Amino acid sequence: MQDRPTADELLEALAEFLRDRSNQEPDRFLRFQFLVASNSLAILRREWESEEQFLEAEWAGLSALLGPAGRPGSFRELRREVGERNARLCDLIAEGKFDDNDGEATLLAHFWETTTNKVRIATPGALE
Repeated sequence: MQDRPTADELLEALAEFLRDRSNQEPDRFLRFQFLVASNSLAILRREWESEEQFLEAEWAGLSALLGPAGRPGSFRELRREVGERNARLCDLIAEGKFDDNDGEATLLAHFWETTTNKVRIATPGALE
């Protein structure tokens, strides 16, 4: 195991390097490319820090909508199962299973929380 620098410190240092390069780059196209790379690293870092917590919340929301299911044992399995349960949810929506007021309200609350968590990773400043 690597002690220092940590993966988090490496991601931050690389993002900072790319931001600095973008500030010094006279070519607009290259400046934009450096900013895109820097922002991508920042997204990766936030996802790395928060993805498991947000997947747990999404799993709970899907359980409220689809019925309880045993939580997968590993993080990789959780990610896969959330995808499969989302596909099942899409099928049920297409079948009209959430067309009543209670079903729609529960569905919209789940969508709101899940989407907000995705924005927290992709563009956290947008929530302010």
